[in-house]
Amino acid sequence: ISPWLNIFRADNAVDFSQLTFDPGQKELVAGARNYLFRLQLEDLSLIQAVEWKCDETTRRACFSKGKSK
Repeated sequence: ISPWLNIFRADNAVDFSQLTFDPGQKELVAGARNYLFRLQLEDLSLIQAVEWKCDETTRRACFSKGKSK
């Protein structure tokens, strides 16, 4: 199946958990921990990457709930 399979990887991006399709723009928006990526739907090539870190208050709230990152 490799002729039909495309893979997207980004350094330091983990926990990909959200995907949104924009068929009109032929794009895929992928959310990972602290990152958003806009990708070409056709071949998963990167259009734009944005680092989106949480603020310190949110970070402390997560730690208090037992989350490590």
